[in-house]
Amino acid sequence: MMTFVAVGAVLALAQAQDDPVEQRVQRLKQQLTLTDEQTVKAREIYKKQSEDLHAILNDEQKKQYDQGGGGRGNGNRGGNQAPGGTTRGGGTRTGRLPGTDELKTQLSLTDDQVTKITAIRDAATAEFRKLFQNRRPAADAGAEMTKIREESNGKIREVLTDEQKPKFDEIVKAAASSTPTPGGNGGTRRGGTVDERLARVMDRLKVADSKEADAIKASVRKVIELMEKLDTYQRDSRGKYDEASRNGELSDQAVGDKISDLLKGQRDLEKELSGARKEVADIVTNRQELELLREGILR
Repeated sequence: MMTFVAVGAVLALAQAQDDPVEQRVQRLKQQLTLTDEQTVKAREIYKKQSEDLHAILNDEQKKQYDQGGGGRGNGNRGGNQAPGGTTRGGGTRTGRLPGTDELKTQLSLTDDQVTKITAIRDAATAEFRKLFQNRRPAADAGAEMTKIREESNGKIREVLTDEQKPKFDEIVKAAASSTPTPGGNGGTRRGGTVDERLARVMDRLKVADSKEADAIKASVRKVIELMEKLDTYQRDSRGKYDEASRNGELSDQAVGDKISDLLKGQRDLEKELSGARKEVADIVTNRQELELLREGILR
C-alpha cells in the first residue's frame, strides 16, 4: 500500500511542476491542509479561472502566464490592490500599493478620501497595465513600476490629514518590508519581522493594563514565531519534494518514508500552532479577538 501511495505522491509532484493549475492546487493544499474533496473543488475553481484568463490572452501572453505558474503571486491583502509583488526566482517587481479597504479601516477614511484614493489607485493600475502591454525589458519595467508606486503613494498622502499621514507611512513601510529584494530566495515575511508585526498587532489591540499587555504580547509572539516556523518548514519541504521527484535512484519505500516524515513534521507544527492560538483566544476580549482575526493571528 505504501508503494502505491508513494508513487502517487511523486506523480502528483511531477504534475505540479509542469501544470500551473496543479502548482496552485498543491500549494494551497499544503498551506491549508485541504481534504480530498476540498482539493478537487479547488482544482475545478483554478482550472476555470485559468481557462477564462487564457480566453483573453494572445499566444505570447499565454506562454508568459503559464511560465509564471498561472499568474501566482504572494497574494493581495486588503482589497482592490494594484499589480505588484514577487517574480519567480526571488526577484522584485515592486512593492504593493496599500489597498483602499485596508486604508479605510486603519486610517478611518472619509467617503471623500475613499473616492479620491480609489481614483489614484485606478490610475496606477492603468499605468501598470500599460507597462505590461508595452512589454518593457524586465529591469526597465521594475524601475517604472517602482516609480508609479512611489508617485501614487505620494498622491495618496496628499489626501490624508496630518494625523493620518504617520500611520500611512507605517503601512507603506510594512508593505515594502513584505517584498523580497532582488536575488533573494523568493520568501516573504507577512508584514515585516516578528518584532515589527508584533508591535503592529499590539498597537491595534490597545491593551491599557501593563500586566495584561505583557501576557497577551508573549502569547501573540509565540503564535507569530510558529507561523514563521511553519512557513519556513513548508518552503523547505517543497524543495525536498522536488529533490525526491528528480531523484530516480530513490526506492518507492524511501520516497514514501520521506513523504511521511515531512507530513508528520508539518502536522506537528500545525498542532503546536493551533494550541498557541487557543491560548491567545482564551485571554483576549471579543473585540481584541476580532483584531487578531483581521491580522491573521487567529483563524
